[in-house]
Amino acid sequence: MVILNNNNKILKLAILIVFVLVLYQINKRLSTPSLPAINYAQHDVNTHSKNSTNNDGAKVTNVAIADTNKISTAAAPSPNRVSTENELKDEPSNHHIEWQQWRDSLLTPDNLFNSDYSYYDTETLSTLADDNDIIAMQVLALKLISNDGSPKTQAQSRELLKKATVLGARNIPFIESIQHSMFDLHQVNNIPSDNASPTQEKILTNIATDIALAERRGNPEIGFNTRRQLKERYNININENIIQQADELANNIYQELENERMAMGLAPFDNSAPASVKKMYQ
Repeated sequence: MVILNNNNKILKLAILIVFVLVLYQINKRLSTPSLPAINYAQHDVNTHSKNSTNNDGAKVTNVAIADTNKISTAAAPSPNRVSTENELKDEPSNHHIEWQQWRDSLLTPDNLFNSDYSYYDTETLSTLADDNDIIAMQVLALKLISNDGSPKTQAQSRELLKKATVLGARNIPFIESIQHSMFDLHQVNNIPSDNASPTQEKILTNIATDIALAERRGNPEIGFNTRRQLKERYNININENIIQQADELANNIYQELENERMAMGLAPFDNSAPASVKKMYQ
């Protein structure tokens, strides 16, 4: 009986501890500030909340990353590129740091979903997006895509990502568009090859156009990773005819996007990237 009573006491104590921990987590979540702040380029947490501008001159509401150690490294240089990195004149540690800082400044889906923006409801995100917050636009677009695949929602998402691109985003809009095309390509590859060729060519042209646009915006990493995925998954190399056609399309789209910027009173796109980043992806 004594042993049984002791076991009951231990069980009750364990339940109490779990209950207290749950209450603590709930209280922690509820106490999250509504608009926490972080320096957009470097992810250094600040204690104030205000608006700033990115390198392209677009307005961004400062955002706090919940855990800066969670910043995505999914597209980090792979082992088979070590020799390419070692060819750089800079010290490896220095150019890797420069690469990581450049990549963090682009923002990735993981960055955004680890940020406090992910806690905002769609109404709050819509309000921020209407105020030209490009981070809110991208988070809202990704949430719409994940929550509802209807044509109307897809169109809203594409419009948000296009607006974010005009205002200076140069990573997520291209990644999302390429992922959508990759899904289409996967579906096409299940069709007999004699029926799939024209459709496959159209999809590859869309992918190549997004790659060309990203590269014009100073982001060569997207093209590098996408070409590698095409080769590894489908044994596909985009041919020169498609690349040439995509370059022409990308030039026209780029000009249209920049014209929209100019009409809003913004400066031309800032397509800068560190020299070590450019050389790494040559």
